[in-house]
Parts: sequence; C-alpha cells; structure tokens
Amino acid sequence: MSEDAFPPRLYLIGAQKAGTTTLAFMMDQHPDIALSDPKEPGYFVDPDSKGIEWYRGCFPKVLPSMLLDASTGYTMTTTQNDPDDGIPIRIKAVAPDARFIYVLRDPVDRTISAYWHDKRAGHPLGELRQAVDDTPFYVDVSFYHTQIAQYLAHFPRDRFLFIGFDELGRDPVGVAERCIAFAGLDPSKGDLKFEEPKNQSFQFNGIGRIFFNLFPNERVASRFVGLIKALTPGIVHRLAKSAMTKPTTETENTDRGWLAARFEEENRHMEQLTGIRFYR
Repeated sequence: MSEDAFPPRLYLIGAQKAGTTTLAFMMDQHPDIALSDPKEPGYFVDPDSKGIEWYRGCFPKVLPSMLLDASTGYTMTTTQNDPDDGIPIRIKAVAPDARFIYVLRDPVDRTISAYWHDKRAGHPLGELRQAVDDTPFYVDVSFYHTQIAQYLAHFPRDRFLFIGFDELGRDPVGVAERCIAFAGLDPSKGDLKFEEPKNQSFQFNGIGRIFFNLFPNERVASRFVGLIKALTPGIVHRLAKSAMTKPTTETENTDRGWLAARFEEENRHMEQLTGIRFYR
C-alpha cells in the first residue's frame, strides 16, 4: 500500500438514505480510487475500539492514489460534539487535507426512508409519528446544518462538495464524475457505468421475512445476496425481489407537513450555505 494513500483523504460522509451507496460504488469504478471494504468502516466514530491497523486493512494492499471512506455515520451524531473530541477533529488529526462529499436529500424524505429501512429490518416500530417521538435520532440525522457545522469548525468551506439527491437521480454518472474531479482526479479515466440504484425502499413480505431471519444481521444477508446476484442472471434477481418484497406504503401528507415544520430553520441555513433548497 502506498504510504501517501493512507489514511484516506476523501470522505463521503452522508447523508444516510440519500444514494451514497450508489455513488460510492460508481466512484469505485475509477482506476485511481479504492473504496473501503466494508463500504462504511466507521473508523472515526470510535477509533480506539478497532485501531489504525484494522482501518488500514479495510483497503487493498496494492491500490491507486485515492482512498474513499463512505461512512454516513460520520454525520449521524445526535448532539454537538465536544470541539476537542469529535469525528471532524479526529479526521483532521490524520488527514488535514481531507475533502468531503455530502449528498443532501429532502430531510422529510430522508427521515421517512430511514424509518422504513428499520421497519423492513424488523424493528418493532409503530406509526411514523410515534417512531419519531420515541426515537429522535430519525430527525436528528436530517439536521444537516447542525451536522456540517461541526466540520466547518475544522475545515474550510471549499473542502466540501454538496450534491442534491435529485441531481444524483437525474444524472448519476455526471455527479460521480464531478465528485471525482473534486477529489483532484481525471474523471475521463475509466468508464463509469450506472446499473441500478442501491438500497431502494421496500418492505419484506412473509416470504422475504423468513429469508431475512435466516441471517444473523443485515450485513451478512446483504453479502449473501451480493454473491447470488454475481452468480445468476439479472432476471433471477428481479423475480426473487418481486417474490419477497412489496412497496412501502405512502406517507400521509399531514405527517409530511408535521416533519417539514421541524426542518424549516435547518433548511434555510443549508440553502444559505449550499444553494440547495428543500422547504416549500
């Protein structure tokens, strides 16, 4: 491994449920970028628990010039960090020239998607409002300005590239190329291909729940599914998903308005910082 490449200098820090998995794997197609394995090592959440050598082992031994850590957990804190002990300052201590990519999804949609993600995984959640009241984490993660302010205390604004989720949906290859250029690399090298969005929202039906319960956790299930997809034709993937899943139900407009009111002030701050507008 090149000593110049480690530790990573490029971080895809969020937001959760905003297309980061799709973007990370597209960027990983570039010959000068290596994505970590797992995609979200989360090392800087608690570096002492795993150690720097564990983190080094998340990347290939022989690799190109740029390493990518795509841990959305780096913008999922629920309280203001101690300015002398938080994720941004831990990153700065080892990578003072770090750059950050942050995909911003409408916070109402992001919160609802996170709720359904946990519901799908079998968490005993009630209706949306009850889940949010019981677990403020669902909305805390969508307080983008609160999250990013912790980084701006340690890194200049020009180290951040903010991407709108809708833009990523319209032009995934173009967005990936822009992110690669932001990292200081030539986006024309290689041939980026977009196959399908990762982590789309759905619910397991009865058959799907039986399958999911065979695995000790969602990561193991995902790795098994990835292996099966690699060994079988695409039509088999589609038939299997159709047999085991059903669409998520539509969220009531009153619930969406209830959530939107919580994000109004945060959204105004983010529009001033990024030019991306969410509130209506």
